[in-house]
Amino acid sequence: MAIYSYSQKVIPGPMGTTYDFQPGNTSFIRLGELDNKFYLHIDDDSEILPQWPEINFQKDVLPEEILNNLKQEKIAQINLIADKFDSVLKNESMIITSSLGYRLNADIRAQINLLSICIAEEETAEIATVDHEVKTITLEQAKTISKEITENGKFLYTQKWTKFQQVAEATTYDELAAVSTDFVMKDFTA
Repeated sequence: MAIYSYSQKVIPGPMGTTYDFQPGNTSFIRLGELDNKFYLHIDDDSEILPQWPEINFQKDVLPEEILNNLKQEKIAQINLIADKFDSVLKNESMIITSSLGYRLNADIRAQINLLSICIAEEETAEIATVDHEVKTITLEQAKTISKEITENGKFLYTQKWTKFQQVAEATTYDELAAVSTDFVMKDFTA
C-alpha cells in the first residue's frame, strides 16, 4: 500500500479502457488534487501500475493539505453516524443487551417509554424486546434498564470523541483509514 501521484491529463485509451480513480474502488482510491497533481492510495501497486503504463505514476507523500481535507471528511462521516444516536426518536441500530439478559432498543423512544414506566411507579410493566418477546419487569428493573440506556449513550459519546482524537492524531492516510466509523453498543451482561 502506498501513495502515488500523477500529473498528466489522463486520456481514455482504446475502446473499453477506463480510468476509475474515484472513491469506492477497492484497489485504488483517489485522495485529492493539489497543484495539478492527483494523489491515489493504491493497495497493490504490483498489480495496478502495469495496467496503465501510459500514466507516469510516482511514489509520493500525501500533502498535509489533502490529509487535512480527508480528516475533515472522516469527522463529518463520524458525526453523521453519531448524530443519529441522539437526534432520531427511533434508531434500530441502537440495541443493548441489558443486565437482565434481554436485547433491547436503547434509542430515545425506548428511554421515553422507560421513564414513563418509572414515573407511573407501577409495580410491574410489560416491555418488548427487539426479538419481539413481551417481558414483565418490575419498577426497579425499569430503572436499571433506563440507567443502562443512559450509560450506553455515554459509552457512544466516549467512542465518538476517541474517534475524533484518532483522526486528529493521524499523520498518514493509512492511519486515518484505520479509524473505524463503527460504533459498538454496550453489553451489560459482560
